[in-house]
Amino acid sequence: MFEPEMIKILEGAFAMGTAGGVINETPFNTPFHEVYLDRFGIAKYPVTNQQYQAFLKANPNQPAPQHWNGCTPPTDRINNPVVNIIWDEAMAYTTWLSQHTELAYRLPTEAEWEKAARGTDSRVYPWGMDFDASKCNTREDGPGMTTPVNQYPDGASAYGLIDMAGNVAEWCSDWYQEVHSSSLRRNPTGPSSGEHRIVRGGSWRYSASAARCAARYWCPPEHRRDNTGFRLAKSQ
Repeated sequence: MFEPEMIKILEGAFAMGTAGGVINETPFNTPFHEVYLDRFGIAKYPVTNQQYQAFLKANPNQPAPQHWNGCTPPTDRINNPVVNIIWDEAMAYTTWLSQHTELAYRLPTEAEWEKAARGTDSRVYPWGMDFDASKCNTREDGPGMTTPVNQYPDGASAYGLIDMAGNVAEWCSDWYQEVHSSSLRRNPTGPSSGEHRIVRGGSWRYSASAARCAARYWCPPEHRRDNTGFRLAKSQ
C-alpha cells in the first residue's frame, strides 16, 4: 500500500484562465475569471509505477500498462509516473486506495488542479512568470521520456507540488467544455457529460506553452497515451 503525500490547499479564490482571452482557456472576452474553491488536498507527486504496481497486485483483473512486462514496470522507471492509463483505470485506482485507507481519494477537478499549480498570484508557470527548462521535463530540454517524480524539485508550485509542468499530462475529473462556465464560480466541476476528459500539465512530449498553468487539453477517456498519468486529490 502506498499512500500519497498530500498537500493541503486552503479555501479561497484565485484567478483562473489566461490574460488575453485565449480560446479554450478562458471565457470569451474574459482575460481571467475568479473561482472560489473549498479546502482540498492534492498529492505532491503524480502516481508512480511502483504505486500502480501495488494496485495491480491487489487487482489482478485490471490490465497492466501495455509497455510493462506483465505486472512489472520497467526497472529503470520505478519512480516515474505511471502512463498508458485510461481515465476509468485512474478512477479504479482511486476507489481501491480509498477502500483500503478509508480516505476519500479522487481525481482533482480542473479548477483544483489549476489552483494547486499556480497559487493565487496568477503565475504563468508553477515556479513563476518565466519559463525555465531546467525546472521541468518538457520537449525543450528533457530526455524524451518520463523522469522520476522527484527529479525537478526546483520546479515546485507555490504549494510545493512537483511536476505540475511537464513530465506527464494528468487526468482530471471534469468532462471537457470549450470554455469555462461563467456561472459556476464556486467549486466548478465542468459539464455533466461529454466526449473528452480534461488533462492538464503538459508533458515530456510537449513544449513550454503546454506546460503553462492555464493550458487546457482534452482526451477521450478510453485513450491510452505514453505521456498521460494522474495524481490524486481528496476533499478536506
